[in-house]
Amino acid sequence: MGEMADLCWEAALQEACAINNTIDELTKTVSNQQVINDIIDSFSDRPVDEYDSSECLARDILITVAKRKTLSSKQKKCLVRVLVERSDDGYETDWSY
Repeated sequence: MGEMADLCWEAALQEACAINNTIDELTKTVSNQQVINDIIDSFSDRPVDEYDSSECLARDILITVAKRKTLSSKQKKCLVRVLVERSDDGYETDWSY
């Protein structure tokens, strides 16, 4: 039983690492405006989950960005994380329309 638990723990860590790497890459490659547009669209499609602290923080970041007209790298990373978590198929990065 211990070996199975170790394998599960290792798999969970690998998945978390892969998600974090994806978030870091998207934060670097996707423009600030595109992230903001996508999070607004996401919240329009499905309202903010008041019980999810990440989504509440993302909502508050949008309010702050609307007032200050700037987006820090930490704020952008938080928005990208919410987009990745909300997306069933993964946050798409092909906006060639």
